[in-house]
Amino acid sequence: MAMALRALIIEDDVADAELVIRELGRERELTVEIAATAAATREALARGRWDLILADWSIPGFGALEVLAIVRELGLDTPVIIVSGSITEDVAVSAMRAGARDFVRKDRLSRLVPAIERELHEAEARSARRRAEREVRDSAECYRQLFESSPLPMWVYDTDTLGFLAVNDAALRRYGYTRDEFLARALTDLRPAEDHVRLRENVAERDDGLRIWRHLTKSGETLAVEITAHDLAFEGRRARLVLANDVTQRQRLEDQLRQSQKMEAVGRLAGGIAHDFNNILSVILSYGETLLEVLEPGELRDDIEQIRSAGQRGAALTRQLLMFNRQQLVEPRVLQLNDVLADMTRMLQRLLRADIELAVRAAPDLGSIHADQGTIEQVVMNLVVNAGDAMPAGGKLTVTTANVVLDRGYAADHPGVTPGRYVMLEVRDTGTGMDDATLARIFEPFFTTKERGRGTGLGLSVVFGIVQQCQGHIWVDSEPGGGTAFKIYLPRVDAIAADQPQPRRAATLYGSETVLLVEDDAQVREVALAILRRHGYAVIAACDGDEAVRSCEAHSHPIHLLLTDMVMPGITGHELAERLLRIRPGMKVLCMSGYSDAGGAGSGAAIARLQKPFTAESLATSVRHVLDGGSTPGPQR
Repeated sequence: MAMALRALIIEDDVADAELVIRELGRERELTVEIAATAAATREALARGRWDLILADWSIPGFGALEVLAIVRELGLDTPVIIVSGSITEDVAVSAMRAGARDFVRKDRLSRLVPAIERELHEAEARSARRRAEREVRDSAECYRQLFESSPLPMWVYDTDTLGFLAVNDAALRRYGYTRDEFLARALTDLRPAEDHVRLRENVAERDDGLRIWRHLTKSGETLAVEITAHDLAFEGRRARLVLANDVTQRQRLEDQLRQSQKMEAVGRLAGGIAHDFNNILSVILSYGETLLEVLEPGELRDDIEQIRSAGQRGAALTRQLLMFNRQQLVEPRVLQLNDVLADMTRMLQRLLRADIELAVRAAPDLGSIHADQGTIEQVVMNLVVNAGDAMPAGGKLTVTTANVVLDRGYAADHPGVTPGRYVMLEVRDTGTGMDDATLARIFEPFFTTKERGRGTGLGLSVVFGIVQQCQGHIWVDSEPGGGTAFKIYLPRVDAIAADQPQPRRAATLYGSETVLLVEDDAQVREVALAILRRHGYAVIAACDGDEAVRSCEAHSHPIHLLLTDMVMPGITGHELAERLLRIRPGMKVLCMSGYSDAGGAGSGAAIARLQKPFTAESLATSVRHVLDGGSTPGPQR
């Protein structure tokens, strides 16, 4: 037997109703209710769900048309079949137009069951269709809400015309258009003209792969945008849905990270080269100075002077390389940047041509910094000279100082920056400016845009290294024809700048003490040995840390000074000093190196340093000073 049927019968004749019930009961289990008035019909419809309504065409004061009106009024989709004793064709047509699904004459009730089966089947089909349509609408509404509420820009465009068909609020905010303005445009309006050919190829290829494109906002800003696209049908058109992720900031941070890593690698290379050259230059300068002490004036002495001069130029070059790699020996102290600029202003003006105006704008309440004064002067001078060269037709150079606070937002946009208080030094010119390709390389050693013979390409490299050594940061703003601004941020300290004490010169450079000399480079060791013996010292020479330890343990007399290289195979100079001081706690220590902190400070003891390349005078001066018990007055060169 078929499924149970719930039928509402609208009939005032009980006998006719029973005939209908008997006919229906042959095929199905029934749940039936009979109503003969409008009120009873409303009550029955409100009380439960009915599969079918069978209505007599005409009942006194009531009829099928009124039933159809009630069904419409209640918003029901229950099918209505008219069962009547006499109904004309015109009446049947009117009933069908009013919403009846079929009509059956009472004298032909054999047609009733097939009509009901057909109508129930059609009703189920209509219900399924409505469910599908509702699901489509719900799905469309869900996607519309996702589209509109997406925090990333989204739009739909016609793949034939490239015109925009829909756009969400995020796209309007990021690109700066109103909705009407956006929808009046095409995809080509978001792309630079030079990208149009590739854009059309991409659309024609139906390429859905993740890509990064350049986009233009209404204000003309260029964005790097990661595009995800999918084809779809939109209002009968072939279209494509686009999700646009602005990766401009991410690319900028990645570029800065790559630049930082590149500079670090170049710095390590430069530092290694400078270390080896410093050893060579120590030998050249020391022997050259020795020869000059014994040669009479003449042609040969002039040649030796040229050798020494070339060696000194080489030493200056390696110092610049070490500054770039933050390995130059320095003597940091509390400084007032305004005072440094005040002392330099007259000299800076002489460095500039007469057609360049120099303006210094010093903040009256400027904080102090902790840095080496000589290196800060080098930074200012290098930037000013570069700025002057960038203004061949003259212009204005402005040097500004200010107290600034770099917040977390700034630090997030500038990798390596620690939020906090800083002293800013800005050097701004009105010169030719630089393009992006030049900006990407300006801090590389030996990179220069000047003609041959007008620079080594180390000026900005030195600036970069010094700023890094001060735990500061440097950023550059420039564009072709728009001038350049270098902004340097140095950590602000609360201490007050004090006058620099002047070093006291040793009364004599000679002595008779015993010196343990440790140097792995044979030529440097030999020249240092000769200088020390020439100045009266007894010298025990060792080529590495192990030999130095053995010599120290075997020597029965006092050793007054350990003179050691900082960087050696196996053990560093600081490590060797710690080890030997445990054996001979009264021994003084002097370390030689071109590095600022090679090997680490170890025990924290105040260890004097001598910077390579050294000369006979600088070596003898440093040795005498340490032996006499004075604290080293800064790195000896």
